This record gives sequence, structure tokens and C-alpha cells, in this order.
Amino acid sequence: MTSDITRSGCWAHFRRKFFDAFKGVLDQQAIPIPLGILTVYLERQVKAMTVEQRHQFRQTQIAPLMTEFWGWIDGLTILPKGALGRAVQYALNQRQYLNRLLDYGEMDWSNNATERSVKRL
Repeated sequence: MTSDITRSGCWAHFRRKFFDAFKGVLDQQAIPIPLGILTVYLERQVKAMTVEQRHQFRQTQIAPLMTEFWGWIDGLTILPKGALGRAVQYALNQRQYLNRLLDYGEMDWSNNATERSVKRL
């Protein structure tokens, strides 16, 4: 039996890891904002778009940012046990699933709504 289910990553969970890693930093201006986090803000622009428009927007606007973000991640040398190290490792482990956002215009960037609906059961 084949599965019609494609696993995808949740950008809200990904973003939360980085925000938690930077929570204790006093000078927020000194922190480079990972480009992957910025895609979340760009995603807000697609809410009223059709599936086809959303897919095209992701290909033209978000894909280049994701490429730049993954280059940033790949270039980091971070201690794995710290909060930032855990965030980076989470991102690396989820990379292929997070990148699926580019493949499907039907997908939302977050599964938070789904999780909330399941918790109500």
C-alpha cells in the first residue's frame, strides 16, 4: 500500500526554537535575524492568494530567502548543547520537511491551527 501523505515541517515550531535561543540576549539589535524566520512574515502576504498564486509567490519571493538562510545555517559553527545549537540542529533535522513549503501552494506555513483543533478533542 502506498501513502498519499507527504511529511512537511512547521515553520512556527522552527521559528520558536530560534526565538527561544535568542531570548536571553540583552542586545536584540546585535542578533542577525535568520532569513528563514523572515519567510514567516512574507507568508502573511499569501493568505488571500489562490493556490497557484501562493506557489508562484513562494518560488519567486521565499525560495531565494530560504536558499540564503540554509547557506547561513551551513556556515555556522555552534556548540550543539546551547540553545542556538539546538535550534540549528532542529533546523538541519527538519530541512527537507521545511523546504516542502515551496512545493505546495495548498500548504500553510504552520500546523498550529491543526494542533489546536486536535487538542480540543
